[in-house]
Amino acid sequence: MILGRPKGPAINTKLDKHRKAIVEYLEKELSVRSIAKLIEEPATTVNDYIRRHGLRG
Repeated sequence: MILGRPKGPAINTKLDKHRKAIVEYLEKELSVRSIAKLIEEPATTVNDYIRRHGLRG
């Protein structure tokens, strides 16, 4: 029996449903903290999502 999380990166994350909004806010040059407040998620989670998916140019 194998316990714990599955190996490898997560296929779906909780911020995937906000991806379109995050991209739009980044294009408007909003800060990560402001984006986090707008989508009601922690700033560190939003920052990690942006870095992981290469959304910041």
